[in-house]
Amino acid sequence: MTIDEIEIKRAYWDRKFERELKKFFTAQGKAIYKLSRITDIKQFERQALKQVEQDTPKLNRLYVGLYTGIVTAFGTAVYNELVGKKIFSLFALGIYTWITSMAQAQGKKLNFYTLLTIKNIVKRGIEEGKSVNDIAKTIRVVYLERFSVKRSKRIARTEVNSASNYGSWAGAKQTGLILKKIWISTKDSRTRKTHKRAGQKYQARPIGLDEVFEVGKGKLKYPGDPSGPPEEVINCRCAVGYRRV
Repeated sequence: MTIDEIEIKRAYWDRKFERELKKFFTAQGKAIYKLSRITDIKQFERQALKQVEQDTPKLNRLYVGLYTGIVTAFGTAVYNELVGKKIFSLFALGIYTWITSMAQAQGKKLNFYTLLTIKNIVKRGIEEGKSVNDIAKTIRVVYLERFSVKRSKRIARTEVNSASNYGSWAGAKQTGLILKKIWISTKDSRTRKTHKRAGQKYQARPIGLDEVFEVGKGKLKYPGDPSGPPEEVINCRCAVGYRRV
């Protein structure tokens, strides 16, 4: 697939991932706002944090479902492109383990930031002498304007890129063919300089499927690899391609 074809395929999952996260954040924000009937600020804070923790299983299911769909779609597409058959298994090469462990890890990161945000809002509210209702309103605004809009979009783009490239790599690996991989960078002004250089370098010198791309100060198995540094992963739109040996 060309980078344009990959981006069209990703766009569907970007919208779906963003939509599901928006629904999740909206529901969680409403549940926390309902706690404003509590008059004691510290008790309100405890219950708000408890709400976030209680939503963890729901968040995990959301991530697993979306990762499963993305990995399957891109793994199948790459396998079909290389072999001419739409065969792809989620239960080979530890793929489903990757999906579940990544869902847990990314959900944990998301919750950590959410909990920290709530704690900071409550702390600032206490310092400014605000009531529980005022603090709850501030949290609600953050959920509606920041979490449900900007945060959902950023997370969706990053997660779809990561899962799609992992699925692509897994599909290539499942073919059993001897392949080399290349870094395909997007061709516009928003592409990081380090990613443009990676595209040039690895188009000229492809590497083995199990080798890592050296990008900036990071080492990535594929574009969007979550084990890489945030500055090379967040909002990345690059892709991985393959060449027969």
